[in-house]
This record gives sequence, C-alpha cells and structure tokens, in this order.
Amino acid sequence: SLTTSAISLAQNGELHIWDTVSCETLYVFQIDKDCVDVHILVLDDHHENLWDAVKVFVTRRSERKTYDLHEFSLASGSLQASVVVSVQRPQLLAVFALPPQADAPLLRHAVGLVSAGRASKGSRVTFTLLPEEGAASGRGVSVELQDEVTCLAASKFGSHVAAGQKRGRIDVFHDVQRMFRAYALAYPHVSRAAASLAALLAPSVLHWHAHAVHALCFSALAEQLLSAGEEGVLVLWDVRRGGGGELRFLPRLGAPIASIGVQLCDVHAAAGASNGRDVLAEVLVATRDGGVRLVNSANLEVRWSFQALHLPRKPKDHFRLAGSPCL
Repeated sequence: SLTTSAISLAQNGELHIWDTVSCETLYVFQIDKDCVDVHILVLDDHHENLWDAVKVFVTRRSERKTYDLHEFSLASGSLQASVVVSVQRPQLLAVFALPPQADAPLLRHAVGLVSAGRASKGSRVTFTLLPEEGAASGRGVSVELQDEVTCLAASKFGSHVAAGQKRGRIDVFHDVQRMFRAYALAYPHVSRAAASLAALLAPSVLHWHAHAVHALCFSALAEQLLSAGEEGVLVLWDVRRGGGGELRFLPRLGAPIASIGVQLCDVHAAAGASNGRDVLAEVLVATRDGGVRLVNSANLEVRWSFQALHLPRKPKDHFRLAGSPCL
C-alpha cells in the first residue's frame, strides 16, 4: 500500500520497501552496488497499489564509465529496468510526472527531468523532458546559479523545483509547469526559444543555512519546503509567492542530515481535510551517524528513531531516503 510505504536505497545497492508503521522491511530488491542516487516518481495518486503507482529512477555507473539513469517499474512486485538517459559525469537529478495539457500533446504522459552540474561560474540547472533525443547532451532550458548545487527537489507534478547550494542558499523555481508548457509548444525548436523559456524560471532565494544544504523536500501542494544539511537542523519554509510565514525548526538532531523523505497526503484529500490548506504529514530524516527518525511535521517532534543503517563513509556520497507520496 502507498499509504504506509517508504523506499530507501542502501550503499550496497539494495532497494528496500518498508512499512513506516511497523518499521518492518516488506521487500528487498538488489539493483547494483554502483548506484549513486534514487528518485521516486508517482504516476497517479489514486492508485492504492504501490506497484501500479510508482516508478523508481536510479542513477548508476556504467561499464563505459558514464552515468546512466535507469527507470525501474515495480510491476507485479519485480523490477523491470530500462536506460533513459546517459551522462558523462555524475549530476544531481530530479524527476516528476507533468500534468497533461490539452494544447500540448508532448506533455501527455510526460516526465520532467531537472539536472544540475558544474559550470564555469557556479552551477548550471537544466530542465528537459523524458524521453527526448539529446537530453543526455545537456539540451533543454538552462539557468546559471552562482554556487555549486548540492541537492535538487521537485514538487508533486513539477510545479516547483528547488536547488540547495554549498554555501546554504536555496533557489526556488515557481513557474516550472508554465515553462514546460511553453517548452512543449516550442518543441523541437527549443534551442531557439531557450532565452525566453529561461526567463520564466526566475527563482526566489531562501537563505538560512550557513553550510551546505544536503536535502530538500516539498509538501503536497508545494506551499512548504523542508531543508536540511550540515547543521543537523530541519527547517520548514513557507514558499508561496508573497508568503512571509515564520520559519520553523527541529534542531539538535546530533549529526549532519544526509537525506529527508516526506510522506505526502493525497492532494485532493489534503485539501478537503484542511479547508484547502497544504498538508505535510510525516518526515523521514536520515543523519550521517546512521540514524533515521520519523518526525511529525505538525509539531516537528520525533515520533520514533533507530540507529541501524550503514551510511557512506565519504561525506560527498549522500544517503538517499524517499518517503511514499501519500499517507
């Protein structure tokens, strides 16, 4: 069931699906020890069955010394893999399902891909569609940022994208769906319209962290953003346009935070249950000392914790933890 599931990728290449209520492992899949990242894509909130609703994208090293993005479909409880994109060097990636647009056939069943890599000054964040010829060569719409990007996150259905950076800054792109609609209407001549498309992506800036941001996660309606990093503090932001709500914090988690995963309520159920207000349910927080905590986002209190995971020894190799899309 999606309602109580979480997915994590361990350093040894094992993909674990586990129950957040009983803390028991439900399934274990062996992918590859050379996996460097995992991304969870929700196809449809209305599927109760995990196998029908979720695809898993994993970045792994190939024999050609490139990095491939593999798509795993969890059909019938088994992994079925295909290579989607190859890149020459490891990049930060985020994937999301885009809502269909009646006047843009290219967006029917479309998957958005955001990648971040080093540029001559800072980083380059590139937005493109999958599958698309040339995606591996960096085509698409690019935006230059001043600092090195350390993590990426996309909201449900790609309305917002956030880029955390080495010196604590977070850039939030608000008009991603609008840009992709214009992108689809301009296809295949995207390069000609690149400047006007990039202008739609002017980000807003958040800055509380003094050190590198390691993890970001949006709420169901993309009104709130969670961030975490070297300080060992979980920060909750109001990212609505014009939103000036106070920041909320969960401090003193004992170690730098490596990854966060959030269980998101169904968008429609969340709106109905809270009079249209956004809902963040429960947050899974992984720290560098091997701990994982389940945090209630309503009061930012730890519900349970355990210390049973072997995390990467190299600080740059972040442990990835992904919560289910629904609660």
